[in-house]
Amino acid sequence: MGGRPDSCRYSASGMRRLLPTLAVHLPPCPTPAATPPATAAGVNVETVLHHIERAISVGDVRRLGRAAHALLVKTALNHHTLLSNRLVELYATLNSPAASRAAFEDLPYRNAHSYNNLLAALSRGPATLPDALHLLDAMPASSRNVVSYNTVISALARHGRQREALCVFARLARDRCLGPEVAVDRFAVVSVASACAGMGAVRPLREMHGAVVVSGVEVTVIMANAMVDAYSKAGRVEDARTLFNQMSIRDTVSWTSMIAGYCRAKRIDEAVRVFHMMPEQDTIAWTALISGHEQNGEEDAALELFRQMLVQGMAPTPFALVSSLGACAKLGLVIRGKEVHGFMLRRCIGSDPFNIFIHNALIDMYSKCGDMATAMLVFARMPERDFISWNSMVTGFSHNGQGKQSLAVFKRMLEAEVQPTYVTFLAVLTACSHAGLVSDGRQILLNQ
Repeated sequence: MGGRPDSCRYSASGMRRLLPTLAVHLPPCPTPAATPPATAAGVNVETVLHHIERAISVGDVRRLGRAAHALLVKTALNHHTLLSNRLVELYATLNSPAASRAAFEDLPYRNAHSYNNLLAALSRGPATLPDALHLLDAMPASSRNVVSYNTVISALARHGRQREALCVFARLARDRCLGPEVAVDRFAVVSVASACAGMGAVRPLREMHGAVVVSGVEVTVIMANAMVDAYSKAGRVEDARTLFNQMSIRDTVSWTSMIAGYCRAKRIDEAVRVFHMMPEQDTIAWTALISGHEQNGEEDAALELFRQMLVQGMAPTPFALVSSLGACAKLGLVIRGKEVHGFMLRRCIGSDPFNIFIHNALIDMYSKCGDMATAMLVFARMPERDFISWNSMVTGFSHNGQGKQSLAVFKRMLEAEVQPTYVTFLAVLTACSHAGLVSDGRQILLNQ
């Protein structure tokens, strides 16, 4: 349905037509101890506001929200700025930008809150982000504030449009109507740092950092952590360490970001030194160090760290388990891998959102260690599978010289309507070639 018909459906005239069918959805409203005079049919501002708030709180925006909107139009309270602003916000929770826009256009008077509510509605999805940018340009300077910019910057960064997020931040810094302090608003700093981290963009990160320093504003731990993480992900680990050293207060995120940054830069010794400098090492810091060693080819050290973590009574995170299994896979230590697997079974680990993530690591470990029987057992017991699960089995059988089994899993993959990838085809064709299944390999190519 196009934007115009949907907007009409939620407009004041549209609500008047819907009122007879919608108003029946409104339950009786408790009468406040003291209420303003009734505006129409015994309904006042507090009554309508109660129904709007109730629609938001119970999540029944489509039914109760539209009924409240109809009541608002009937009582002529749609000209009340507070109520209409809440109505725009209500429709934003419905993820209906057209309805929010229609309610916004009915407003006789629009303030900064009105514009920001509509900006929030338009910023919820990627399709309406261009409309949010246009609204930011078109709204009166008196209504445009830090919240306006932060809403758009955060949305752009969240939807992968980092360059545009940086451009909007640059506009925020230049908008002198807002005062000099807006260039270093903490929410904007965190959003821009996230955008810089995603792009590996050093220059805008340094410009923002400079603006923070020049302003003299107090840098919160959250702001500093965001910049430390961004510097390390942009390959500037020394800049990250300089900022880290300047922090008067550090939390777990600060230390872990620094450890991960050094691991990412393949400077494991520095990562270990930072780890031992921590007042208290928690599971997140242990995980960062274990993963860093495993990813940098120091599998033995990763497994030793994992052992020390357990000795100290730490509960390993799913990422620590996966890194340990990865180390076992690379070293071909199936017995050690089974010990990790047994630990997971005893602790009932794997019955959470990381289920697929952990089981895929188990399949990969057993496959690379040549134990395809156990790999198949893990695969068969998985409550859910993704394409990585299937690829691991097809590739595992192929690499272990079991071409027929690889082809059989591939056929089951197609029957399950899982889309094969380049890796899948490479593995199954290699399996067919090694097993002498030339006609099967040719048929696979012909069917694609």
